Amino acid sequence: MSGKTSGFQPSSSPPTLSFAETSRAAATRLLTLIDAEFEALKKQDLTVFEALQPEKMQLLEQLGDVAKRIEQGTLGEHAQGEWADFKELVRRCRDGHRRNETLISRQLLTIRAALQALSGAQGPDSVEMYDRLGQITQSGRRDRYNEA
Repeated sequence: MSGKTSGFQPSSSPPTLSFAETSRAAATRLLTLIDAEFEALKKQDLTVFEALQPEKMQLLEQLGDVAKRIEQGTLGEHAQGEWADFKELVRRCRDGHRRNETLISRQLLTIRAALQALSGAQGPDSVEMYDRLGQITQSGRRDRYNEA
């Protein structure tokens, strides 16, 4: 048994990812989180939405550091082609974030309008309300009800 080998050869160390590849992976993960965030917003599932925020914030900080290095030019001119995919992913993240922001804004407007209607508050966009007799209330009549 002394001259035989077991056939096992230690594997070489796993390949290390370049800075561009790890940055691209982070941007891809952020895009996935933004899409999951959108689905949670559509379903109005705030538990899922809030659960996504810590990882999203961590990725945003990481990608912010990458952006600083790109702006400072510390990556070298030869690496510019390597970053084209990364920049496209970041653009897609930005667009997804804007989409989510628009959805949140619309949901907030709907909630505010409902609260305003329930509270009977008057404003430039006031909602007409019905009184106990089923008649549309007018601003003067509504004030009299509030006084009584």
